[in-house]
Amino acid sequence: MISDWRSRACAKSLICLVILQVGCSTVPPRLQEATFSVTGKLSVRDTEGNHSARFRWAQAGEHYEIDVWGVLGQGRVRLSGEQNFMAISRGDETLAQGTPEDVMYGQLGWSLPVEVLRMWLMGNPHHRFDVANLSMGPEGYFTAFSQAGWQVELSRHGAFADPSIPKRIVAENEAYRIVVALSEVE
Repeated sequence: MISDWRSRACAKSLICLVILQVGCSTVPPRLQEATFSVTGKLSVRDTEGNHSARFRWAQAGEHYEIDVWGVLGQGRVRLSGEQNFMAISRGDETLAQGTPEDVMYGQLGWSLPVEVLRMWLMGNPHHRFDVANLSMGPEGYFTAFSQAGWQVELSRHGAFADPSIPKRIVAENEAYRIVVALSEVE
């Protein structure tokens, strides 16, 4: 009787351990909600052509402020918002507000997936969206995955103080190819 109880307890413990390992293997190794600031260049290719800009992205929890500008600082605008809301402004003037995709496309002629991109900048898939085709490099950092309709590649890890942050992010879907090259991470 005692040996049956031990066998069942051992089997339950083993099952719990396997479930725990499988469940934990899909959770990114870093914090989900980040506070960070990054600077770099981005390139967006769509059916209308190629667009490029420099940017500085400051994230505090759900809130972001993204400064975007062209050559020699021309056309500088600020994109600020949270999850499904964005305002775009130039100086003190608000140019538009609404959903991020509509605001960016209407004012810039292109759009970025800001909700998921914030996590990709830190080298992780976004925890609120399903992830498929997950690949990791030998150092344990994410190198590729599919998420929210995008195929994402993360590369050049180890360029910053936090080695899990990629220096280059390439995201593609049916309409866009986005390349982000980070130059500074704070």
